[in-house]
Amino acid sequence: MIISRLYGGLGNQLFQYAIARKLSIDANKKLLINKSLFSNGNYIHNYELDQFKITYDGYYDFNWLEKLKLKLVKIGLINFPNVLNEETYNIKINSFKEKYYLDDYWQDEKYFKQIKNILSDELMPKRISKNSKILVNKIKNTNSVCMHIRRGDYLKLENLDSLGVCSTNYYFNSVDLMIENLDKPNFFVFSDDIEWCRNNIRINGNSYFIPNSFTNIDSFYLMRNCKHYIISNSTFSWWPAWLSNFESKIVIAPKIWWKSNPHNSPVLNNWIKINNE
Repeated sequence: MIISRLYGGLGNQLFQYAIARKLSIDANKKLLINKSLFSNGNYIHNYELDQFKITYDGYYDFNWLEKLKLKLVKIGLINFPNVLNEETYNIKINSFKEKYYLDDYWQDEKYFKQIKNILSDELMPKRISKNSKILVNKIKNTNSVCMHIRRGDYLKLENLDSLGVCSTNYYFNSVDLMIENLDKPNFFVFSDDIEWCRNNIRINGNSYFIPNSFTNIDSFYLMRNCKHYIISNSTFSWWPAWLSNFESKIVIAPKIWWKSNPHNSPVLNNWIKINNE
């Protein structure tokens, strides 16, 4: 069986599911999800995968020995051949043991791009609000640009040092680039701090600021139905841009994804990278 350990927000959970789904298909093994981190009520994020049409065989709780093994691997004291992270990952899955544990962020399409069609179907929400169903028609019938602005937990000191927040100039320059290349673009702004966006983001064109009344799932659904994308250094906006099947889509992404690791990024080669500092 393939056991995927989940942590982080919705975008990270999708990466952790995607690689597990790919490996479960290749190895013809059951896919189990460990969501214990979300169970105590003290975690900053919520478990949200169950709101999608995902394929899995149930949940899995670690015993004390498994917890110890995962901890030893994470701190670098020892490696176990059936505990995989991005450093020890081996794509030769024909040697799989009875259980394989996936414990990392897996923020790279190389781990699952071969099953994009499957993920495109499965990563659709089970339920959509009435307001989202109304708004999605406007998104589909215009030259829509999804603009995602991540603030919230990114403003915490530890995240400012490691992740960083995209500057307002990044968004202004991205908007200008879209206006230069698109006919009558309509900008749909998504954010975890939408009031700040209303007061600080100037758009010379039609713009719609999506209110906080829309849930994460609603926003995700609306975002993946847009035609073009201005994403932040956030996996929450990476996924809609990646899943979009609009053939002539333009995706603008931050040049630096992780401030603490500027040479590493999940951004695709055919996306446009511009300075975000």
